[in-house]
Amino acid sequence: MAPAPVPCPPGAYGNTSLAKRLEECHPCPASSFNHLPAQTGCFPCGSSSTSKAGETRCTCLGLNRAFQESDGSCICQVGYLYYDERGKEASDSNSDQDCQPQVEERCAPGEIRLASTRKCVFPEQYDCSPVCDTVGGELHAELGMCLCEQYVSAEELCDRLCLLRAPEASLKFGADRELLLSVGGAEEREIPNTLGPDEHVQKSQQVHLSLFGPSGVFGFLLSSLDVLESFLKGDVGLPPPGRRHRRDEEPAPAQHTHPLPTIPNPIVCLTVGDTVLFQLSINPL
Repeated sequence: MAPAPVPCPPGAYGNTSLAKRLEECHPCPASSFNHLPAQTGCFPCGSSSTSKAGETRCTCLGLNRAFQESDGSCICQVGYLYYDERGKEASDSNSDQDCQPQVEERCAPGEIRLASTRKCVFPEQYDCSPVCDTVGGELHAELGMCLCEQYVSAEELCDRLCLLRAPEASLKFGADRELLLSVGGAEEREIPNTLGPDEHVQKSQQVHLSLFGPSGVFGFLLSSLDVLESFLKGDVGLPPPGRRHRRDEEPAPAQHTHPLPTIPNPIVCLTVGDTVLFQLSINPL
């Protein structure tokens, strides 16, 4: 019985079909890396990093930067900042320049530090309407973020029976690296005009839908094929907000009056293998 093929380990690649010995693998050349097993080639480091032969990751040239395996960039580590030649903060930009330690201002008595910007604000003067819409909310002292007075419950949009009947969707790459969507084991279909995911992602276990647009961030419950079709076509047509409930109230029975059930500012718990499919809507103005 012939031995089984042996995948090349991270830091190496193989270009021989059905290789059976590790000696048939080749180390990644300098200025490249490979963090995955069973690859036919290595990934380039990029202009802001370098590596020796056989490396599983690249080393950033600038101090206090973290190498990103997804796109080969080097961004500032948490707690460090970088300012470009125009004096603008660009901590998430790729560069070979050093990042400097972030020095935060000391908040005055009564002020709260925002989790998003790390700036100090007085809670009574902070406007939570961009996050909570017209329902109102207040800045949480410990979290540093707005806590809305009312919310949209998932049970209002799709109850337990609705979720049991919901179609199951999964994503994977095709032979030509096209993104393929399968719903309920039906025939796979290509999703055009996509950005990402990383090439080494093979298949997802569960797909979550989310919209980023001028009116905010919304999560979509995949309650039916109609929801998925409208989402993929970009015909989301967000409905006016329905009745919301205070945090201390019981949610109302499920209602299915909107073709696209949405949850503003959604929170989802992801497990290994899950995928979030984003629909990006850019305001042309």
